[in-house]
This record gives sequence, C-alpha cells and structure tokens, in this order.
Amino acid sequence: MVSVARVIISLMISGEKSSIVLVECPVALVIVISSHGFSAGWYRFMEPAGFKLPINQPSSFGPGCQVCQTQAAAWVQEGRDPTYGEGVININICFAWDSNACAGRNTGKAVACKDNSGSLFYLYFLNATPNCALAYCALGS
Repeated sequence: MVSVARVIISLMISGEKSSIVLVECPVALVIVISSHGFSAGWYRFMEPAGFKLPINQPSSFGPGCQVCQTQAAAWVQEGRDPTYGEGVININICFAWDSNACAGRNTGKAVACKDNSGSLFYLYFLNATPNCALAYCALGS
C-alpha cells in the first residue's frame, strides 16, 4: 500500500469557504479516490500521482481492475479542461465499466488556477462515487 500525504487548507471559491485536500503520492502513477471514507469537497491532484481527471474515456476498461486498479474509472464527459480565468465550471463525470463508457454518473465542478510560479493546475469539487467500485483516477504528465 502506498502512503498518501494529505494537507488540508481553507479556500474561498465562488464565495463559498471550503476545505481542500492536496493529495500527493510518492510512488504511484495515479491516485485513486473512491467512496470508502471519501467526503465531497475540493481536491487537487499532484504529481507524481497525476494532476488532472481524464477528459476522454479510457481506451481499455472492463469488469476487473483494468483501469487504475478499480472496476470503473472516472472521466469528464464534457471532453475538456477548464481554462484559466473561466471560473468554476460544472462537469459531468462518467465511470467507464464493462464496455459501457458511462455506466455510472456523477456531477462535480472544476476550475483552472495558477500557482505563484505561474504553473497551471486544476481543482475539482468531487462528490462521493455512487459505489465503492468506482474511482477518480488522475492522469500524469
């Protein structure tokens, strides 16, 4: 099992005070967040664990641990990332499973931000997955 370090900070987005969990993983190429012990809120994925949700359905998915060690991986149905300055956008999240690119659905929000060095990153408001076999998996560079 990979240890995951979490840092919680307060953040104002659209006039709403929220907590954000900055997720880092020193070994894994993806970070998986499933409904087991998962709270809805703002999340940022960070390298080397990946930095954003996929905007295309996985090229391979199926009934048993074929994508990021879960049965169904999330992807953003709109097929695009938010642009910097656009503000918070609503997103529809699909979970690809068993030859169905959108076997499960959820809603969320996304926003593009820049850090102090000007590097772009994304924040996501993620709701708990509909069941524990579904997961949010971040893509790396």
